[in-house]
Amino acid sequence: MKTHQSKRSQPLCAVWREGDGLAPRFEQRDPVKQLVRKDQQLSKQAHRALSSFLEGECKHPDLLGIEVVAVQYEPAKQRLCVSVGSANNQANGEAVLAALKHSQTVLRSVVAAGLHRKKVPVLSFYYVGDNTGGESCLFKP
Repeated sequence: MKTHQSKRSQPLCAVWREGDGLAPRFEQRDPVKQLVRKDQQLSKQAHRALSSFLEGECKHPDLLGIEVVAVQYEPAKQRLCVSVGSANNQANGEAVLAALKHSQTVLRSVVAAGLHRKKVPVLSFYYVGDNTGGESCLFKP
């Protein structure tokens, strides 16, 4: 009886490394990358929800023409920092921030409807002005 011998003269891999022979589905993913991705996803969802509300459904006279410039999630403080700006140079920054503070509960419920999370972070607003840069931090909850 003839034994079957391998016809390969060289091994498949010249050098063995850590992780060779393991299925990729068992590899551990980097938890930091996953958290960053989730934070970016949360910011994008909140940006979409707030932008659509301020453009269409908002009836407050001081918030007409206000647009969301950026939304950034701060995981350490469990809050969303929302930068708003206006293309209208006549908008008063203090009046806009006062109107945002007055309607903060409504805006938070709008964000809650647009998010896919158990807890909704607190909103803090920053007025950028005419969207040319230079943030002014006039209101922090």
